[in-house]
Amino acid sequence: MSLLESAKAIITNSLKIRKGEVVLILTDTNKESIAKAFQEAAEDAGAHTILMEITPTDYHGEEPPEIITRAMGQADAIIAPTTYSITHTKARAKATDKGARVISLPGITPGIMNSGSISADYAAIARDMYKVSRKLRGGKEIEILTPRGTNLTLSIRGREWIRDSGLAHRKGGFTNLPAGELFIAVNERSTNGTVVIDGSFGEPIEKPVKMRILKGEIKRITNANFLRKKFKTHGKRSMTMGKFGIGMNPQAKPKGELLEAEKALGTVNIGFGNNASFGGKISLGFSIEGVITQPTVLMDGKPVIEAGKLVI
Repeated sequence: MSLLESAKAIITNSLKIRKGEVVLILTDTNKESIAKAFQEAAEDAGAHTILMEITPTDYHGEEPPEIITRAMGQADAIIAPTTYSITHTKARAKATDKGARVISLPGITPGIMNSGSISADYAAIARDMYKVSRKLRGGKEIEILTPRGTNLTLSIRGREWIRDSGLAHRKGGFTNLPAGELFIAVNERSTNGTVVIDGSFGEPIEKPVKMRILKGEIKRITNANFLRKKFKTHGKRSMTMGKFGIGMNPQAKPKGELLEAEKALGTVNIGFGNNASFGGKISLGFSIEGVITQPTVLMDGKPVIEAGKLVI
């Protein structure tokens, strides 16, 4: 499947572009070929299409320039093939508040564009996510265990689950592609224990990253010099755990680019930094996430995942 064919499938199935709509393609200089495929696909669908290209931002969650924010607020739909994610930015939140439908594709590559994960049956995934989220509703405490040494507890009391289903058909809808993640803002000072990230950690990793977390904050990191630099740049608040997610896309692979890895069925992920855009209290222009494979997850003592298999 060519880039154009993939782009057409996405705007038809995930976004449902309508003739005459104003579609903003937001991209950076690293993703030109993918952005142009989306531009052509949107034009072929009869949309008034605008392509805006910037130099890449420096990290996930960094706010785009103000001129981009203003343009986002005037679009009917936004497609964002970018190096780093705009999903958890104020600019995206303002745009969806005004009714824009948003597809974010941070770290997208031609390989992922043509993979099974991005062309998964999102209607089926959406149905499964709805069923699982109903069973998780009202949960208070999560425990994560893995053979590699993860033993982590965290609180989600009073927080709401978010479904990233791959569908953005209604006003104000947004999704990341590949999609298929059920996630929640963690109570920021509740996480305690040890975690071993063995999938992806913001980027592909060669060795598992081990961390000790106390009262929500990272106290020790092993095998992750690149992380130390990021956390030093963004300050102590960026080292606070703010997110827990469950992958539900059966076509996604758990290792490699985070965009795909965090959606892989049978994995979970944890995030540090900003969570204010989905119900938390950390308002920070930075976030980073790590994927854990083969987890066993308990909610309030009852199994949710056993050795990488959903059991609810």
